[in-house]
Amino acid sequence: MKRQKRRSNVSRKSAATPPVAAKKKKMSRREALGLAKFLGIGAVVLGGGGWYFTTRVMAGISEGNLSKIGDGLPAIVQVHDPQCPDCRALQRAARQAMEQMDGGAFHYLVASLDTPQGRQLAQDNGVGRVTLLLYDGDGRVRSVIRGRRSADALVDAFNRHLRRYPPTPNASG
Repeated sequence: MKRQKRRSNVSRKSAATPPVAAKKKKMSRREALGLAKFLGIGAVVLGGGGWYFTTRVMAGISEGNLSKIGDGLPAIVQVHDPQCPDCRALQRAARQAMEQMDGGAFHYLVASLDTPQGRQLAQDNGVGRVTLLLYDGDGRVRSVIRGRRSADALVDAFNRHLRRYPPTPNASG
């Protein structure tokens, strides 16, 4: 008796049966309501989140403009490493302190160590991260605050600095 060639099952099935079209399942009312709820929550989060991130980016751009130092307004400059937890804590405390102040005429700036300008400013002043530099209106460093501080301690320090070094007459704020 002669041996017959065997065909593999895969080739026989694929040749014999055409691909089956996927059937669409009708969405139930419960599934539709769940999807609507999910999309609604997503829209609220993205809408509010978009506003939040836009304002944060705009504030970050303004705060990073170190050319404002010496324009006549006193400046509080944080030497900041975005990866440093102590730097972020100091930044939160500084922002809380400024919210408690009487809208003083000064700049709050951030010299990020991620940028060449921020690194240069830190190097020029011999300081590292977790530091606040308090400038007078003419661009001279008058005080240095190193390390984490509470918002209340910063309010006191900022007010003392602004009493000693008020804006100069040619201030452009």
